[in-house]
Amino acid sequence: MRNPRKLHRDINPNNIILANSGETYLIDFGLAKDLNGTSLTVTAATYGPFTPGYAPQEQFANMKNSQDVRTDLFQIGVTIYEACTGNNPFVKKSAQILDVLTQTVNYNPPPLSLSGDRHGLFSQYISMMMAKSQSQRPNTAYDAKRYLEAIKTSLEMEE
Repeated sequence: MRNPRKLHRDINPNNIILANSGETYLIDFGLAKDLNGTSLTVTAATYGPFTPGYAPQEQFANMKNSQDVRTDLFQIGVTIYEACTGNNPFVKKSAQILDVLTQTVNYNPPPLSLSGDRHGLFSQYISMMMAKSQSQRPNTAYDAKRYLEAIKTSLEMEE
């Protein structure tokens, strides 16, 4: 089992590689954080390191003690939402960074509407991953995976 005390903190489409073999790779660990290690960001800093439109509030607001695996799960949810719709739900065309942060905090994207999601369970899953409150996101990556496995049979997927 990998150490759950490490965060990537920059999961977005630019940092995911899909190999010809079908394997997926996560790259660019420049913002990665060891939750047991020493922080390089000044605690009093207004903003922590983040990619606008993908980071949840606890990350960009530099709430160091609140960041955990649920921070990465939010980013995975946004990335999947964007993959399904073609657009990041928090980034508007040529939006200023403060507009993106405001959207991330206040805007609830419409639920996904996918033809293969017969019962809307996948849409609920992505909404849960992108929940504003950490307490509404899965507690662990294992929990997120287990939920996805549980709804898999309700999805009509292309081969």
